[in-house]
Amino acid sequence: MELFKILREEARNLRKYPWSFAIGLVVIASLTFMVVNWHYAQAIQAKDSTIQSREAVIQSKEETITTKERALQSIQQTVSAKDDLIISLTNHFFKMVSFQDDLSVAQGNLLKQQKKLEDMEYWIQDFYGKMTTDTINAADKNRLLFIPGTNNTVNVVFRLAHYAIPGTVKVFANAGDGIVLRQQIGGFQNTIDANLHAIQLQNFNTNTLSLEVEYAKDLRKTNLYQEMPAATLFEFVDKPYGNQGKTVIFHRLRLKQ
Repeated sequence: MELFKILREEARNLRKYPWSFAIGLVVIASLTFMVVNWHYAQAIQAKDSTIQSREAVIQSKEETITTKERALQSIQQTVSAKDDLIISLTNHFFKMVSFQDDLSVAQGNLLKQQKKLEDMEYWIQDFYGKMTTDTINAADKNRLLFIPGTNNTVNVVFRLAHYAIPGTVKVFANAGDGIVLRQQIGGFQNTIDANLHAIQLQNFNTNTLSLEVEYAKDLRKTNLYQEMPAATLFEFVDKPYGNQGKTVIFHRLRLKQ
């Protein structure tokens, strides 16, 4: 501002001399242009500096954002890797559970097979030495129980002295009418529980009837019935029985639950 005041003062002085005034005006104009141009250049330089500074700030922020994006990407990769690990461990866990279930089933089957083998070994060893015969007369109410059926049939429940090995029971009936006639009873028979068995007879005199029951005894089992249960404790259950496409319904006896 002081420079402009000086230039205006010099311009007033130059008016006293026309030629000098013209030259002075040219000089003043040149100086004025130089001064204005210098200020303009300073202003532009200052703005350029400000822009560069802001660009540096923006670049710094962009670098910070890039760094954070990389950090976020790294975290996402870590999380993804952990998710994959969790899925892998979960699948492995379920495979282990399935394997344990299969192993338990296999062990259960092995135990069943072992039990069957033990039973077979027990039955085979001295099989004939295990054979025995129980003779049961109609008068022995603690060994023989008659439960009437249909069509002149009677259900005969008999209590053996021992537990019978399954599949070895043979029943022979004697009418006891003065004629000794040992008749094997085939057809349907069932094991009710432990040493309680039942057969169906037809047209037999229950007052004179006697049974001879041959079977292989299993002395390992001692939880037996020592008395004949009352008739009211039994119930009938229909059970299909037969072969070659022919099915007959027998009234299977069982103890009431």
